[in-house]
Amino acid sequence: METHITSEIPSDRRDPEVEDEIWKEVPGYEPYEASNRGRVRNSKTNKILNIRIISTGYPTVNLWRDKRDIVMSVHRMVLLAFGGPCPPEFEAAHLDGVKTNNIPENLKWVSHSENEYHKIIHGVWIGGERRLTKEKVMEIKGLLGKIPQRKIAKMFNVCRSTVSDISLGRTWNHLTGIPKQSRLHKNKRGRYRSFGSKNGRAKLDEGKVREIRKLVETISRTKIAKIYGVSRRTVNRIIVGEAWRHVQLPEVDPAGAPELDKPEDRM
Repeated sequence: METHITSEIPSDRRDPEVEDEIWKEVPGYEPYEASNRGRVRNSKTNKILNIRIISTGYPTVNLWRDKRDIVMSVHRMVLLAFGGPCPPEFEAAHLDGVKTNNIPENLKWVSHSENEYHKIIHGVWIGGERRLTKEKVMEIKGLLGKIPQRKIAKMFNVCRSTVSDISLGRTWNHLTGIPKQSRLHKNKRGRYRSFGSKNGRAKLDEGKVREIRKLVETISRTKIAKIYGVSRRTVNRIIVGEAWRHVQLPEVDPAGAPELDKPEDRM
């Protein structure tokens, strides 16, 4: 039997097991590739990944990335490979409303409102059968920032994106009072996230960050972390400029700064 070497296999190699199957690299998720038949594989091992359908009905795959296991939806992987990067504030939509039909021709980047419209016309929108009530939404709001969103989602039997939308003010903002926040900050995975105090999960705000940067000169970072209810790693990232980079300490006007005593005056 002929053995193929992974390094010599081009990204658009056709799989002999599936007729006319074409593979393309998924930008930002190398070495994973998606096919025009809705499958995902690791190009290094040439192994086809197992697909698991989650409670929301979407097929997903498990990827090994940054030394940890993450779950990605198959339709998003296919659209990234064949349709290009996702524009800001856009979502992946199934044009025929069938969540398991993940061929490139059936997928498109659309706005949130357009995606909801697609769900309505295809009869897959469950807005008339809401799982959440006003009381539950307010409970969720009270839990944000205290426990992980995935645990909140499990407690209320909803998907994590539902909790995320509430925290970002994209849904139920008429009740929670959370202003709608745009996800304009791009993280290491290429996803757009809100940053600073605009992030619904943030424990700190700009004022507290400035206080932390001043306190580091007088007390230890461990004590600062306890005072503000964050980890020591968070304090370290603030100090070295890896987090809250947009927050700057106010500049002191030399003309208005108090004069320091000369050494001879303190003797």
